[in-house]
Amino acid sequence: KDWCKYDLEWGLFTDGRVLASTMYHDLKWYPDGLPIIFTSMHNTKAFESADALMSLLTRCHLERPKTKCQTGGGNPRHCTVGTREEVALRNDPATYLEKMCCCLEPRLDTPIWWGGKWFRSGDEVPARLSHMKKDRTCIFP
Repeated sequence: KDWCKYDLEWGLFTDGRVLASTMYHDLKWYPDGLPIIFTSMHNTKAFESADALMSLLTRCHLERPKTKCQTGGGNPRHCTVGTREEVALRNDPATYLEKMCCCLEPRLDTPIWWGGKWFRSGDEVPARLSHMKKDRTCIFP
């Protein structure tokens, strides 16, 4: 056994609701990809962007705006921290948190992604999903 993937590139935190179903796959060991857990960031060398994302995660967790977020497809351009659209949105504090917290959905409530599905906890993640070739061999922290 080994760990599931929990040290993620920070850009994955705002990549939308639908990620590749075989994320971090390996043809021999992980043909179905690894479950990924949105609890930790890796490669945070771009300090301003990483700091903005960590601040956003904290504020969204604590203040959780009551906004109805879009549910289909990818996220708007303002969801990518550091883009012109996101920086412009920062100048409108009244709507910034509301719109940016939607960029993190559904990671705040369901932080685990595997095989095209979101899960609330490691206990919910089955050993194998019906469309998979092998059982999951990784463990959750």
